[in-house]
Amino acid sequence: MEGAGQLQSRGAFDVLDGIAAASSSRAWAVGSYENAGVNQTLIEYWNGMAWKVQASPNVGTGENALVAAAATSGANAWAVGPYHTGTHNATLFEHWNGTAWRRVPTPSPGGPGNTSTFWGVAGTNCGNAWAVGYYSNGTGNTALALYC
Repeated sequence: MEGAGQLQSRGAFDVLDGIAAASSSRAWAVGSYENAGVNQTLIEYWNGMAWKVQASPNVGTGENALVAAAATSGANAWAVGPYHTGTHNATLFEHWNGTAWRRVPTPSPGGPGNTSTFWGVAGTNCGNAWAVGYYSNGTGNTALALYC
């Protein structure tokens, strides 16, 4: 298989849920890994030769995970998922600017005790990205879409 490579491991419980490629030498795989019993974000970068773990933001001390990714260039990639606030899941949106992954603050409708999460992301260029998911108020789910 051309371009195959062994991914790096952060721990015993690495999970990759999404992948995006901007070219044959720029791809990101996203997911989570267990760190001292708590899931944290995991981003691996393909440079055309090998996979390497990249530092990625985590919110607070609770669970964080990335479930989907999108990329348009080596300086533009996005990853989304949920993080746990201590009382509920909230939306997590991260952007790669060519140098580092940064968290982009997003609303999390539903409030304490309810769930908000992103499950998909797409983008066209810097400043033009969309994330989709849902929020729940305990009686049902409502579709959630965000333009960033």
